[in-house]
Amino acid sequence: MKTIIKTLLIITIFTFFSCNEDENEPSPVNKFTVEGVDYLTPNCYIEFDEDDQDEFNLFFLQGTMADNDGGMGDYAFSLTTFNWVFYNIRDDENPSITTPYPNIQTGVSYIGGPTDTVIIANGTPGDDDSGTDFSNGGTPTLTINSWNFDSTTQTGTINVDYVWGNVTGHYEGALGVIFD
Repeated sequence: MKTIIKTLLIITIFTFFSCNEDENEPSPVNKFTVEGVDYLTPNCYIEFDEDDQDEFNLFFLQGTMADNDGGMGDYAFSLTTFNWVFYNIRDDENPSITTPYPNIQTGVSYIGGPTDTVIIANGTPGDDDSGTDFSNGGTPTLTINSWNFDSTTQTGTINVDYVWGNVTGHYEGALGVIFD
């Protein structure tokens, strides 16, 4: 009987000390990180410019967005949008995107338009002076690891890594599509 109690005690102690409280919690995948601080961006949208066909835009954000045809500005953002990343991929920096449009390739590092690409944390959409702007330091690059798009349902998935200065980001999941 003492052997059974000792065995149970040893198993209990081993189990108690071998488990970490956050060991089973998955780390967030869809985020950007600045100096060890994570900013969640659980949603991604791609916008195709149907008129000029010389660029496409990728948005990673904590919140949702929609095309704002007829409203003020190009896009409408939800009130829960506090962190967002906007990558403007233009043909003057990435000539391959227009033949045929959109020619989006996996494994290629695209250069974001340095005057149009933006990374904001804890901001308010529409208020350019709110939040912390991390949009500086070198050339913004973005690599699409994989993506698929269904033109019938206008839905897709995407796996992306991006870097700009001391900002690194990743998104993997559903892709919202906007035609402008």
